[in-house]
Amino acid sequence: MGSRVRSSEAVTTFKVGTNGKVYCYYNLLAALRQAGTCAARPGEEFYECPYALGRSHCSLFVWKHEVENVIIEPSERRVLQNQYDRLEMEKDLLEREVAGLKAKVDSYEEVVAEKRALQTEHEKVGMEKRLLEREVIGLRSKLDTYEAALVKVFGVVVLFLGFLCFFIRY
Repeated sequence: MGSRVRSSEAVTTFKVGTNGKVYCYYNLLAALRQAGTCAARPGEEFYECPYALGRSHCSLFVWKHEVENVIIEPSERRVLQNQYDRLEMEKDLLEREVAGLKAKVDSYEEVVAEKRALQTEHEKVGMEKRLLEREVIGLRSKLDTYEAALVKVFGVVVLFLGFLCFFIRY
């Protein structure tokens, strides 16, 4: 695992092994040293390249507390991995649940559309029924008028026949 730490001096590249130890750019075990009494942070520990005092080195210099902020202990890593795995499972479950809910919503939308169509059809049938009822009322009124006229005509015919019979007899 490569890490970079930006300190006030420069960007430092280092690696932390699975054993939790710090390695420099050259994959050498970094030396843990303690700042002297004249340093900016007297007594504080830091890591540096094991060849820091020689001519060829990678210029690794990082305070120990900065590395500790980056290092995750194996037990912490397992806990974090377990949490990550649990969250991934929860995410998958939620995605499935969302997909199921979307399917239900689509199904409900279809049912609602069908009900609206039926309601519209029902309203049309109701309107046609009212129109037919009005037409029936109008036809009954006409029928009553025709019946009244027929009764009058029948009455006149009977009266005429009665007069005719009366006159024929005498």
